[in-house]
Amino acid sequence: MKIRTNLMIDAEKKAIFEALQPIHGKTMSDILDDALDSVIGDVAPDALLELQIQDYEIKLATLKQGLVEAKYFMSQRNGRTKKEQAKSQIKEDLDSRLASIRNDLYDEHKKSLAFMVKRKTIDWKHNTNLFQFSNTSETQEYIKTKLITDGLL
Repeated sequence: MKIRTNLMIDAEKKAIFEALQPIHGKTMSDILDDALDSVIGDVAPDALLELQIQDYEIKLATLKQGLVEAKYFMSQRNGRTKKEQAKSQIKEDLDSRLASIRNDLYDEHKKSLAFMVKRKTIDWKHNTNLFQFSNTSETQEYIKTKLITDGLL
């Protein structure tokens, strides 16, 4: 814990210190802390060590708290990732099964589908339900593409 203190120092020393700050990179607080550590270390080294131990214990507690929070966030992220992977796998399985069902239906009905498409008598709504598409444009694209690929159109 830091406290504010008022100091009386030589103005010339302060000016020189501030001019040299880009070189040494220390603040007045840093210099005062170092000087206090030096004096306390000379007079009562055990008190200085106790202060340093307290500082390290505070830093260690802060790091441990950070570690606990990091582990918590990682477990949350991993939990979400596992759920997302499971959902993705289920979706892939469903898509694969649906594609297989669509291909089987197409193979079974391709000649009659080609006949109806050529004569423009096909019921796209019925086939949308049959092939389990969400709309008729997807159904038309799927069936026409397959018929063209098979050379039936």
